[in-house]
Amino acid sequence: MKINFKQSGGFTGLVTGCVVEIDTLPVIEQQEIQSYLDVCRSGTSEHNSQARDSIQYEITIENQDNTETFLFDDISMPSALQGFIKFLTSRSAPISP
Repeated sequence: MKINFKQSGGFTGLVTGCVVEIDTLPVIEQQEIQSYLDVCRSGTSEHNSQARDSIQYEITIENQDNTETFLFDDISMPSALQGFIKFLTSRSAPISP
């Protein structure tokens, strides 16, 4: 399983992102990520287009069977995902928009 993460927006408009191969992580991290993905799936993926200077998060999960994409901003993101976003942003680097 692979996670493609992209963070954009905010005051500076910087776009950052990363790709995380879940199978290469320690088992404990794999389990934590799976619980975060369950939160993504159980919540409502939304972005408030009226929010100025908000940060948008795009999380795409790819596996052999399908692809799922979740969109949140820093206003609509479930609080239970804050640790997941920190995990992903710590591995992110600037990317082309």
